[in-house]
Amino acid sequence: MKKYKNKLKNYLIQNQKGLTKNLQYLSSNFLSTDFGYKGLTTTNKIQKTPYWYFDGSSHLDYSTLFSLGGRFLVDALKKQGYECNVLLCAGGPKFSQTGASTNNPSAFMPCMACYSFKKQSFDNNFLIEFKSKNLYIESSKNDFKNLEQVLKPSLNWILRGNKSLKLTKEFNDQMVDAAKAWLNFLRSIDKSLLPDTIILFNGISFPECVIKLFMEKNGVNVITFESGYKENSIYFSNKNATEYEFTFNDKKVLTKYEKSKLDNYLEKRFLGHFTRSGTKYWEDITGVKDDLKRKCEEFDNNVVVFLNVPFDTSQVRASYLFDDFYQWVDELIEFAIGNANIHFIFRSHPDEIRSDKKIFETTSDYVLQRLTKNKNISVIEASNSTSSYELIKISDLVLTYNSTIGLESVIMNKNVISAGYSHLSRLDYFKIYKDKQEYFNNIIKKLQNKEFDGSTSMEKIQSYFYQMIYESAFDFSEILFPDESKKYRFKLVRKDRINKNKIDILENDLVKEIKRLEKY
Repeated sequence: MKKYKNKLKNYLIQNQKGLTKNLQYLSSNFLSTDFGYKGLTTTNKIQKTPYWYFDGSSHLDYSTLFSLGGRFLVDALKKQGYECNVLLCAGGPKFSQTGASTNNPSAFMPCMACYSFKKQSFDNNFLIEFKSKNLYIESSKNDFKNLEQVLKPSLNWILRGNKSLKLTKEFNDQMVDAAKAWLNFLRSIDKSLLPDTIILFNGISFPECVIKLFMEKNGVNVITFESGYKENSIYFSNKNATEYEFTFNDKKVLTKYEKSKLDNYLEKRFLGHFTRSGTKYWEDITGVKDDLKRKCEEFDNNVVVFLNVPFDTSQVRASYLFDDFYQWVDELIEFAIGNANIHFIFRSHPDEIRSDKKIFETTSDYVLQRLTKNKNISVIEASNSTSSYELIKISDLVLTYNSTIGLESVIMNKNVISAGYSHLSRLDYFKIYKDKQEYFNNIIKKLQNKEFDGSTSMEKIQSYFYQMIYESAFDFSEILFPDESKKYRFKLVRKDRINKNKIDILENDLVKEIKRLEKY
């Protein structure tokens, strides 16, 4: 019964998200539902404040890590004497990335639920609402230059590998129209009222990417935020938060205590006991199945290939040697077919089958469709619970596009080669090769050498991993925790259980970080 219920729920979200979300919200939050947003114009006078805040894409109609963390940040700024306006989408653009029904471009948006929920989180005196009948100034064609390029990651996120020309055109047209509406609305605001700094979720998703574009063109500092690697944490950046180029102290050597702390963290992680933004990737993980073990024993060399979710916003700047993720997979398959003495295991990412991020064609299917009877190629689909860390243990080489599992693999004393750019590329061990030929030559070279080549880099790599987990982002565990009743939902810690001193420290540190990021 549960299986069919989930199937129906997924169908409704993919085809009628707006209707479904609005009805759900109305049925459980009737008294707090705001029916007055549609067709109205903003009446609030915009106040001049040093900061603006906007998060339109991380959530719709319930509390998440980002919604609660964002509210805490806005309040922290105000407590320290820095007023902050909150930009709020009130149905004006008529389209959003998070509100789109991925199979039905004509479905309406969940504006009523989204607006009603978000409005109650902030002080109405500091809201800047973009409503459907706002008067705005028509932009010139130059303002829309390269707009489709800026929107491409969001379009890819919605399509999720769907190649339908009809769907692509309809979603693209709607997003372009909505982007123009956002730019027109923002241009209608007197420039003297623009902030010194705007704080945006993600910065790549729509509409944040368009707001970021406008603000940067108008000399406004832009700070973006995303999920940190430690559970319940948020990372802030004045670059692109999705790229996670945190400030790395390459002189830091881990103390005995820090090494022990890192070992304990990795031990839990290797058992699958970790979450990120409230997402637990595995309910349970299992060892390598006997048939795969036997197959591995038939080869002198076994290579594990960890696949990414192709449409994820972390992939925007990843492609360097290859045009994109799919070209890398295609050429790697070709390489594997030409080296029948080497066993290649393609492992799909669990994220690609999550109900809210489900990919149109799984990466495992994509690989299988390009194979005939290639005995040296194995494929493990996203739903398979085989532990990635157990796969690393039986491998002679790990290949990634730009995944951080490459970092963990080196810590497990396995040779790694990355094909795409990531924040790891700042480390000498993960430098990207100059061309494809060098990349493929080094696969053979590392397999022939057999020995682990990361020993001299290990101290720095461990320090990097430690800083990435424990020092790059702000831990909000003192004020919120995941609510297991709903995926991604978070709750506030009860006031009587909050340590006031720790909250004061978090508030001060957050504001200090925002001020620091403004200076660079």
